[in-house]
Amino acid sequence: MANNSDEDNTEKTEMLYGYDEIMEKGLQTFAHQTLDICSESLVLSYVVSNQAVINAMYNLVRRGGKIRIVVEVTNDNIGACKEIMKIADVRHLEGIMNTFSVTEKYYFGHVAQEPNGELIQAIHSNDRKYVEFQHYLFEALWKKAIPAKQRIREIEQGAKREIVEVIRDPSEIQKISHELIKSAKKEILLIFSTANSFHRQIEAGMLSQILKEVVSLRRVKARILVPLEHTLNEIVEELNNQGIAVRDYKNPLQVTVVTTLVVDQAHSLTVELQDDKEVSQEEAIELATYSNTQYTALSYVSIFETLWIQNEICYQGGLRQQQQQQNRS
Repeated sequence: MANNSDEDNTEKTEMLYGYDEIMEKGLQTFAHQTLDICSESLVLSYVVSNQAVINAMYNLVRRGGKIRIVVEVTNDNIGACKEIMKIADVRHLEGIMNTFSVTEKYYFGHVAQEPNGELIQAIHSNDRKYVEFQHYLFEALWKKAIPAKQRIREIEQGAKREIVEVIRDPSEIQKISHELIKSAKKEILLIFSTANSFHRQIEAGMLSQILKEVVSLRRVKARILVPLEHTLNEIVEELNNQGIAVRDYKNPLQVTVVTTLVVDQAHSLTVELQDDKEVSQEEAIELATYSNTQYTALSYVSIFETLWIQNEICYQGGLRQQQQQQNRS
């Protein structure tokens, strides 16, 4: 293996061309104690078939080093993933479109490759700032990825992938909420912690357009809980006439400003607000948490049903009291 002591003292970034030059520089990265790899699915299959690379990986691990790999696990590369998992910590992330590796001192990026995954052009750098940036990028991908074992099990057993994701972009949050409502087949539940949050959604068009269309065209059952104000009476009456049941409730969690959406008892989206006084959704929203785990969805369904029943009891009690007063008069 080439001695890289001269390169350690001089920072430089260079383009590499051809298999031999790329392999010589690439194998130098295995001389370190840590190796982080972000790999396209096809490239990982090629790496596993390259005995020189596999031997270098095993030598790194034998020296007490550590290898981490982020790759999109697919039906086509499950075998390669299982093989590489014997020597590396592997995680799955969808949509990987670039391949690179980074060590304590080096960045090695794949620029062009043959259809079989063999590299024909690459970039190599020991520029400190550049290497630090690539470390930061890899860590961001690593934190977002899930264990490869989990993804392999999902593929082999046909299991649904469980997702819990935090979204901070208000426009993306709105997009996800709209898509969830459009995907509903049986039931939509919505809990608004404030009248303002309910009114903002009306103004944004979610309830007045998308929700009505889903309910009328697919016969989806939709129910909404919101602390009502008299200014909303006309809107509520219109929604009720459209087959969307709206009920008043007193927010038991006054310190929590959040909107909860549950679709088909399988998907949930909770939206936290940073300022409920804002007029626009973009300025009011802080973040949201999406989940497709049934346990989480059913927890929110239980909360919704409890509040709904309490509302029905209070509503029926109010009707009886009103009737008794009329009878006395």
